Amino acid sequence: MMLRECIGNLIENSLAYSLAGGEIIVCVDVSNTIAHITVQDCGPGIPEKYQELALGRFYRIPGTTPEGCGIGLSIVQQTLKNLQGELIFKQGDDGSFLSKISFPIS
Repeated sequence: MMLRECIGNLIENSLAYSLAGGEIIVCVDVSNTIAHITVQDCGPGIPEKYQELALGRFYRIPGTTPEGCGIGLSIVQQTLKNLQGELIFKQGDDGSFLSKISFPIS
């Protein structure tokens, strides 16, 4: 259930921050015993200087809209900690923004 919440939060963020009419791509890949889920959108992303802060509970990047309580990414982070996984943010070469979670599976 927590993994569903984790993935849902990443998708909700992409929907909330993508440009109108933009595209969101969700990819799932399993290699050996590691699952990788990538959510890619055409939004502004999270500036590198705020990425670590954005994982904190109730943190909102100054000047961002839409409104929210700033808890989604902290749920993602805590879920991945429990799964011994990780979250990586990456700005795509095409201007897209990627959030990638990876975690071991048995």
